[in-house]
Amino acid sequence: MKHIIILSSKSSGSTALIKFILRISGVNSFTFVQHQELESLYWTKAASVLRLPQSPMYRSVVPFNEERASNDLLELEKKNLGKSEHREEWSEAGIFTLYREIAASTGEEFVEKSPHHLYQESSLNLIRSFMAHFPEDDYLVIGLVRHPMDVLYSAWSRWLYIPEEFEEEWIRSYENLKKARDLFGTSYREIRYEDLGEPDSLSWLYEFLGQSDPHNNEEFFRNKSKWEKDSSFGYSPSVELQSLASHYKYEIKERSSSRFLWNLSKLKARGIYRLRKIYKWMRK
Repeated sequence: MKHIIILSSKSSGSTALIKFILRISGVNSFTFVQHQELESLYWTKAASVLRLPQSPMYRSVVPFNEERASNDLLELEKKNLGKSEHREEWSEAGIFTLYREIAASTGEEFVEKSPHHLYQESSLNLIRSFMAHFPEDDYLVIGLVRHPMDVLYSAWSRWLYIPEEFEEEWIRSYENLKKARDLFGTSYREIRYEDLGEPDSLSWLYEFLGQSDPHNNEEFFRNKSKWEKDSSFGYSPSVELQSLASHYKYEIKERSSSRFLWNLSKLKARGIYRLRKIYKWMRK
């Protein structure tokens, strides 16, 4: 069978890309996941039950504790396959077999995306080991990159992520993506989100699936650099982020904004975030 795996950071357009891919005849994904945006977080949960090292992510439940990860994997099995086997201990082989069984239950072509995977080297290594475990299958690993200012502005607008704090996640994720090129070899393809709407930009995807390119991607993907027009967005990227952005051929223009107003906005955002946490805690 054929596997498509999308690697990216949060707010990089992976939801738009997987929704586009799922429109292609024959391609399917999990019928049930525990998270939003079609994300299974399968390989981070696998790393947890296998007790592999993982790093905390910004305002995230990742890494999961071992019990929660195990329960989630069992639920994925039950709700995607209609069965659930009791396990005293998880093994790599068991993790790989479960993923492939879920994928095969949907058809011959399966796509998965969870931005959390790119941040965790353990997850990337598990994906590579899974590929080696089933060498008879075909694999396409897509490295999806988006302008970091668009990523950070989107995360700020949607979830009130503080860009100065969240940028570390983008940096680490895309340092890992540089390693992914060697890790996945000929199975790896990299594309910038800004190029997804260009003619023939996804011809290699259709070639992998054995289909002709209908050239219908131009209207589906639209990139709007809203951060450039928002004078209240006063974030100034670090030298490290600018350097890595340059590696991916992104330019970050100098912008002028009020530091006082920006600091005030961040203070307000932190306050709202704390209130939301208290509200969630009270509802439990």
